[in-house]
Amino acid sequence: MSENTPTTQPEPSPKPSFGERLSSAFVGFVRFLARLVLVVLILGAIAAALYFAVPYLYRQYVQPLHDLQTRVDALEQQSASRAEQVNRQLLALQDDLTRLHEQQQALNQQLGKQQDALDGLQSRLEAVEKQTDALSTQLDALGKRVDAVSDDAAAAQATAEALQTAWQDWEGRLTEMQANLAVLRVMESLTRTRLLIGQGNYGLARDELLSAQATLRWLQQTASTEAYAQAADQVSLAADALPSAPEVALQDLEAAWRLLAETLPQVTATPETTSAGTPTPGAQETPTPTPTPTP
Repeated sequence: MSENTPTTQPEPSPKPSFGERLSSAFVGFVRFLARLVLVVLILGAIAAALYFAVPYLYRQYVQPLHDLQTRVDALEQQSASRAEQVNRQLLALQDDLTRLHEQQQALNQQLGKQQDALDGLQSRLEAVEKQTDALSTQLDALGKRVDAVSDDAAAAQATAEALQTAWQDWEGRLTEMQANLAVLRVMESLTRTRLLIGQGNYGLARDELLSAQATLRWLQQTASTEAYAQAADQVSLAADALPSAPEVALQDLEAAWRLLAETLPQVTATPETTSAGTPTPGAQETPTPTPTPTP
């Protein structure tokens, strides 16, 4: 294209009027407002959908899954506890079976011993039967001998009656002799007691008095004599006076000794005492009978 060719310039567009500009602005505002309302509606719909859909989805899907998981955990715990309980029961049953097996073995052993005992009893029964036959034979022989002994029994009966009469005569004398020996033993204990009190040995003195009291009780049961009761009272007073009042105890022992001496067939001399009431062993010998067992 040559430089001389004239260029065509576009014609300027006419400027819009104020009303056109106002109407176009109003139309733009309305469009913007419509878009804004549309966006707000869309956002509201989305928010409403989320507000109602999320709890619904939680109730329909999440909550059942959570409940299911909780139930599964509970079932697992129950299964574990039941499995442990079953294991314990199995162990207990195993122990019971072991004990039952041991008891069965013990019963078998006992049955074996009882069977052996029964066999032994059977053998003994057979032996007893043989002995019974032998005894029957011996009884027949003894029957004949009994007839012969009956005659001797009559003579023995007469002899026994004579011996019974003689024994009745001697029984009273033997009882009297036993009582005299017991009295001598009590007097011996009283003499030792007086010596022990003189030595200040009140413990042994009390033991001697206890022995004397036991013998006096036997004498009172054997022969109800007033002298035995009075002597027992004097011995009890002497025991009560020890160890606080040995002089009083010596006086009571002196009285008891005299009462017992009066019951003997022959009077025994009373040992001399010092002015303080203590016996003097060297001044006069006290008769010491041979100790005999307590009746």
